[in-house]
Amino acid sequence: MTHVKNLLLAVISLLLIVAAAPGAGALPAAAGNLLFPLDEPAGLVSSFGEYRPDHLHPGIDFSTRGRNGLPVRAVAAGRIFRLKVEWRGYGRALYIRHTDGRISVYAHLERYEDRRLGLERRVLEERRRRGERYPGDIYLEPPVPVKGGDVIGFSGESGAGLPHLHFEMRREDQEPSDPLQPGWVAGVAAPVFVSVLFRARAPETWIEGERVREVPLSRGRDGIYAPERPLSVNGPFLPEARVESRDLEGHRLGIKALSVRVDGVTVYDFRLESFRFSQYPEVGLLLDQARSGISPPEYTYFLARLKGNDLGGAAGMENPWPSLAPGSHRLEVEAVGASGGVSRARVPFQLLPAVGLHWEGATQRGARHTLRFGAFRADLGTGLNVAYGAAEGGGPVLCENRQELPDGETCRFDASMEIQAITADLFRGPFLLGRSTLFFPTEPGEGRVAPAVRIDPSTHYVDLRLRVADRQAPPARLVLTGRAGEERRFHLVEAGPREFLGSVPSEAWREASRIGVEWESAQVPAFLELAAQTHYATAGSGLSMADCGVRFLLQPRSLYDDTPVHCEVPDPFPPPGEGMALLGGPVRLLPEGTPLDRKGDLLFPLPADPHPERVGIYRLDRAQKSWVYQGGERTAEVVRLSVGRLDTHALLRDDSPPRILGVSPSGPDAAPSSRPVIRVRVEERGAGLAHDGVHLVLDGSEMETEFDPDRSWSTAVPAGPLARGRHDGTAWAVDRAGNRSSTLAFEIRVR
Repeated sequence: MTHVKNLLLAVISLLLIVAAAPGAGALPAAAGNLLFPLDEPAGLVSSFGEYRPDHLHPGIDFSTRGRNGLPVRAVAAGRIFRLKVEWRGYGRALYIRHTDGRISVYAHLERYEDRRLGLERRVLEERRRRGERYPGDIYLEPPVPVKGGDVIGFSGESGAGLPHLHFEMRREDQEPSDPLQPGWVAGVAAPVFVSVLFRARAPETWIEGERVREVPLSRGRDGIYAPERPLSVNGPFLPEARVESRDLEGHRLGIKALSVRVDGVTVYDFRLESFRFSQYPEVGLLLDQARSGISPPEYTYFLARLKGNDLGGAAGMENPWPSLAPGSHRLEVEAVGASGGVSRARVPFQLLPAVGLHWEGATQRGARHTLRFGAFRADLGTGLNVAYGAAEGGGPVLCENRQELPDGETCRFDASMEIQAITADLFRGPFLLGRSTLFFPTEPGEGRVAPAVRIDPSTHYVDLRLRVADRQAPPARLVLTGRAGEERRFHLVEAGPREFLGSVPSEAWREASRIGVEWESAQVPAFLELAAQTHYATAGSGLSMADCGVRFLLQPRSLYDDTPVHCEVPDPFPPPGEGMALLGGPVRLLPEGTPLDRKGDLLFPLPADPHPERVGIYRLDRAQKSWVYQGGERTAEVVRLSVGRLDTHALLRDDSPPRILGVSPSGPDAAPSSRPVIRVRVEERGAGLAHDGVHLVLDGSEMETEFDPDRSWSTAVPAGPLARGRHDGTAWAVDRAGNRSSTLAFEIRVR
């Protein structure tokens, strides 16, 4: 009797355990309090807070290994209160509000669970009520209750992207947080430091002779990433690092935390556990947008907190970026990967004394020339060496009758008439301390042609790079004329063959009304104006810039920091492609990648055109070297586009019709079922296709199609079973510019 009683108690206990277990097939909760949303382990495709153009990734993406239709389960008990049905973006998404107030989001679903929850029926009702195929947000009244582990839908590839499950946890509707639970994923490697980058932040700064210097990092035997040798820099700079981690399937992932120390003192520390959607534009303060992308994935992080960045800050942990004394220093970076792996980098660098090299005295050929270092030799240490070279790339120039001075030296140069300028580089050992260029006087009538100018603005200074034509005497100075008529002069230095660089502090750029150049001769006009305009926007002001053939408008408080703004015509640039006509631009807004807290308006004039409906604004994808359709609002005179960062755009007309490449199933082979999924493969460039851009007629009746830009095909399913035998069809496509393809006839045979 006792044995039977014990057996009965065991059976009851087992039944209680089963009753308390989550839905069948659900993986158990890990150390956190959430169940895994899939029935099998899955790798990460994307991590929380990763870079996206103009925003941060608000969730994590699970790999479904190219499959659709996997059961998706509620991670905890709650109520389904919202569905979303849209063509792109999240596609089909589902929202659950849980008992603790948090919200879970499941996106890119193939379909919702309908047999028990009736969700597909709710979508059908809403479609009929609104008369729209993609009704957007559908709020359920009353909400539908579910238990943890219940099937709520099936994975797919609706919206943007190939098959995967996008999953979010929000603390409230506008605040996503990192949902990854301990033990959910395996095989994600610790971050890899690919390279470190030093960017000059002052006019006098050089990083080993360059304004921007990127060097690769490699992992040492101690596990720490480091460059081959210390870097040298002679002024203020901003460091960046290209960091990534990968999972077993090769997906490149972003990082979740970063800590930066200089000489052992923490100067930057963030851990991105959550953010608000209103902070989306700050992605351009966390990552360098000009050096980051998603195709292929590249993540280049700033290693200092920029003005306006309040993402993931650790209160009381950071110190201001230090004012460093000349000498040896150490930059240390610790990166935490998506699943918690930690990697470290150590970058030694040599901060060199600030040396303002300048020439004194006569500049006649054959005369003795004096180079001043701007500091006593004793202040610079030992091992000083000056290298002289012809600025036109003509090789080294011999310093004759050298005489050392306490703060410099004198030379006599036997320079031929072909040499227009001589550049002096001051080294201490292998490290460049400074650079200056001596320009010889020009004869009357020489050098009157203004050089081509390229402007590289930074937050704290502006670089003007002047390209001089062959056999043209290079100018010696920049001349900036202020609004009150005052003039300020800035010496030029050689930056490359036939290229000379002048650096202007931002405050001088802000007050300038004209930019010109002058030569080393009293007989040449003192001021020859350059075809360049000065534009400057403060963090609190707006901007109205009419330059480079476009208008660019910023509202007040659009920028996070005071910034010189410029535009240029990139040269070279990728051609638009066959069937695409360039009507305006291209125009690159600088500094490239600068984020906007409030979107700006870019306006291209709309030329007289017989097909204005084919005209749109395109953005340059630097990685793919191609133009991506952005659209724009057309009026009779302009095309206007809202932009979230400074980038490269062009106005193009799409005269390229799409091409139908094929239909499947088709031909003599029988369809696999009486309701086959019919796919129409399409080739399209330019403006692309809308969701219903492909037209499919079968047996005289047009079918409802849905175009997938990620797959370059459109799908349709017959409303009912097809009868056995042959069915004739035609397919054609019309793109968003109104171009129509030729018609393809096909047949489907049902056995």
